[in-house]
Amino acid sequence: MRASSAKVDAATAEATLILSAPLVLVGQPSLTTEQAQALGIKQVIGEFTTGGFATASGVNIRVVAEKVNGAIVQPRATFGLNEYTGTRGVDQGYVPAGIIREGALSTAVGGGISQFATTLYNAAYFAGMGDVTHTPHSFYIGRYPAGREATVFDGEIELAFSNDYDTGVLIHTIWTDSDITVRLWGTKHVEVESISGDRFDFTSPQVVVKPYGQSCTPSGGTQGFSIVNTRVISDLAGAEIRREDFTTVYNGQQNVVRSPPPTPAVTPPVTATSTPAAAATDAAPTPGG
Repeated sequence: MRASSAKVDAATAEATLILSAPLVLVGQPSLTTEQAQALGIKQVIGEFTTGGFATASGVNIRVVAEKVNGAIVQPRATFGLNEYTGTRGVDQGYVPAGIIREGALSTAVGGGISQFATTLYNAAYFAGMGDVTHTPHSFYIGRYPAGREATVFDGEIELAFSNDYDTGVLIHTIWTDSDITVRLWGTKHVEVESISGDRFDFTSPQVVVKPYGQSCTPSGGTQGFSIVNTRVISDLAGAEIRREDFTTVYNGQQNVVRSPPPTPAVTPPVTATSTPAAAATDAAPTPGG
């Protein structure tokens, strides 16, 4: 009983701290703490943590986490990550970091944001938010749950979820130098269970040969596969409301190899040849004919 009370007190203290921070209503001006509380923001309804990011990716994740922290999604509204953050460039504090481009590893300003997107996606998944749009990575990344992750790309690939309830949702982010946590606060309406099936339809990695002298990052490639994840949404009494199946097809990371240097052309050595002497005549010419 004492532990339960301590847990409630800790949650209350955290909620008070969060609600004292600047809050931004998606699609509306800032609102007061009292207005946020009136929206039913009182408990964690979905939470997820991921880790293992590189230093440069961590910088970008921190920038986007600070941008999104405190955002409130009003009842029946939709939150889009790209739409909310706007351009993610050098002027906004983002740095070059790893991305996936055309099935292979590459680098671009803002790389690593997909890890934040995956973390946000899972928090919204377990909060029972509506899946408006999400796009998995082209190949599977081991630190994410297979079939339950999302990538974004500035201005092109969006992650968006809908708040389908009559209460508001607050997005709370916690960044450290080793992981990122996203918590959604609101009023709990449903229970969510995630069921992942077995992997199937395995494929071999595509082999890509880069010409000698062209910049490339060699990779042994990874196997592709498909997987079905099922989200089971039930009411608070345990009665199932609906099931949602999400099928993800991973192509596998490309097997990138560098072609060997060209073999130098071999010029055959020049060999001196002798010209045979003219054959002597049998008789000297007769002078005067």
